Amino acid sequence: MQLTTTGSCFTEGSCFPSAEHVNGKSIDTLYLRDVDEQKFINAMHKFYFNKQITGKNKKKFDNATQEIKMQ
Repeated sequence: MQLTTTGSCFTEGSCFPSAEHVNGKSIDTLYLRDVDEQKFINAMHKFYFNKQITGKNKKKFDNATQEIKMQ
């Protein structure tokens, strides 16, 4: 699996212009196949990353709280 991040926060904790990346609480990644996404979620779960914001049509993954990102 290749994981590519497209953003999180700066080293001092700021995240301009995003309001969702404060203090590293969020990491954007490129889309993964469902199998690989579940592997990534399981790995991150070991480090207490337990929430995932997904699109309306994404499946429910184990070890993640699915939220619909409102625009």
